[in-house]
Amino acid sequence: MIESGAVEGEFKEYWERFAAHLKQLERSPLTVKNYHSDLKAFQQWLNTSEPALPGLTQVSWEELIQYQEFLLIQQKLNPRSVNRRMGTLKSFYTWLHQNERSTKFRFPIMPVPVKAVSVERPKSLTQVEQQSLLEAVQRDQNPRDLAIVKLLLYTGIRVGELCKLRWADIKIGSGKGVLLVRQLKSYLDKRIVLPPEVCAALLDLGYQTQAGSQAPVFVGQRGGMTSTGVRDVLKRYGLQVGLKNLNPRMLRVTCVTRLMAQGMDSADIAGLMGTSAGMMLHYYQRLSPIREAPP
Repeated sequence: MIESGAVEGEFKEYWERFAAHLKQLERSPLTVKNYHSDLKAFQQWLNTSEPALPGLTQVSWEELIQYQEFLLIQQKLNPRSVNRRMGTLKSFYTWLHQNERSTKFRFPIMPVPVKAVSVERPKSLTQVEQQSLLEAVQRDQNPRDLAIVKLLLYTGIRVGELCKLRWADIKIGSGKGVLLVRQLKSYLDKRIVLPPEVCAALLDLGYQTQAGSQAPVFVGQRGGMTSTGVRDVLKRYGLQVGLKNLNPRMLRVTCVTRLMAQGMDSADIAGLMGTSAGMMLHYYQRLSPIREAPP
């Protein structure tokens, strides 16, 4: 734990300068007071965390994400309050980065990326809805569309990740497959074991002739499919089975629901989904009843 005297001295020094900056911007006394309260709370969290975290002027993106989860999950603040407090930190570190570049301290790269918290709870498809969807796509006898639906439903990848897939990212052999997903929201790629249903769909789509190539897996009328194209495909099949707002996010949520029902650890699910365990639990802990997920 950091010594309180040094911490208080550092906080006072930077707060006084930041407060002067806020006054130059003609922020109201109430706004300045709220900024002070938010920064003070963040400083106290850093100081009391175990194991010890960096000081106020040395935090990184990881500490900010941890703090967001702390407010959301442990403090049980509503999304609006969490976003307001994180907005204060974003303003502070943006100002700090612009004015303290020549010092010895390490600052987050500006602006600090903070993930917004949505108050809308995602919907998971029931087992009956999933079966109806798959049957509708199979009736259409379109290998591309079936592979799209099965990949989204059984792996939970994002629509942007799906559109960027190349055949070289897929390895299938002896009924088993592995998918390399190039992350769009982090610097770490991930590997996903493909279930037999997805392997079969990719084989039907042309894996054996395309394996190892840099050609896009999913092709539309003008080249590689776009997110809009994928959403249009899902919307069309959704309307056929009474799912008016079917979209890629619903299939991703359904995948998470299934994994939770199977008892997979939340940290492992978060790793597969490319998000943090805390945020994953916040978004998915109030889904449609897990008992309705497929076995």
